[in-house]
Amino acid sequence: MKMNKFIILALLSILTCVSKNNRLSKEVIIQKNIELKFEKYKSVYLQMTNEIQTKISNRNKSVITQLFSDFMIDKLIVFNSDSTKLFTTINTLKRNNTKISSDLIQSLYGVKIDGKWLLFLGANLIALRESYKNNKYEPFSWDEISYVAHEQMFGRFLSIDSDNNLSINSHLVETEINPWYLAGAHISDEGTDDERFIRLWNYENSQTLDSLEIAQIKQDITETKVKLYEPIKRLTWWDKLWGAQDPIFETDEWKEYIKSKSSKK
Repeated sequence: MKMNKFIILALLSILTCVSKNNRLSKEVIIQKNIELKFEKYKSVYLQMTNEIQTKISNRNKSVITQLFSDFMIDKLIVFNSDSTKLFTTINTLKRNNTKISSDLIQSLYGVKIDGKWLLFLGANLIALRESYKNNKYEPFSWDEISYVAHEQMFGRFLSIDSDNNLSINSHLVETEINPWYLAGAHISDEGTDDERFIRLWNYENSQTLDSLEIAQIKQDITETKVKLYEPIKRLTWWDKLWGAQDPIFETDEWKEYIKSKSSKK
């Protein structure tokens, strides 16, 4: 009976390592895809970054979560077959507030009409740090939050083929990005899809924050109420023996991956 118990523990440990490595291996494949293709759509990436900066300068309500925070558009962008629609995320770090334990990832959609990309921000993901690292009061790095975005926001668009290459579901990009998905019941049936996208884009750009709303946002940032800081939890050898694993950003595999990635820059 004792021997069986140790066999089970050994299997749990092996399965834990395999699961961890599978998660990281997919990210390596994603990064390889970015390295190969980013230059092809770099101009689109820069256009989107400038557009978000403009929205922030205009105090647009659609970028309320990016106000007074550091943001970066993810370098992984998935397109439909004719590159007229795209999906990515806008990753936002809450570095100005050391009392919270999460950062933010938001869906970012693009539609190209008459040579111009119209951007629409979608659903938010509250990226809880404690699922990925020991110190939940330490903001994610850009590499870390990008990993979380790839794992939790891009999954439906991505798969790995038999040759270990990244496969993108361009058909889903095409069908998912439509006026009704982006606006729900707030869009009328009048006109073509392009006309509906343009109406929605004009409406969203017309929605801006006034000075009182801006002041309230600043006050909310400075007055965030949370529980007292909790001690950083670290796994014991006994936890690991029973199959518990370190958060992925605390593993040697992740640290080696970041080191190798940095050496290529």
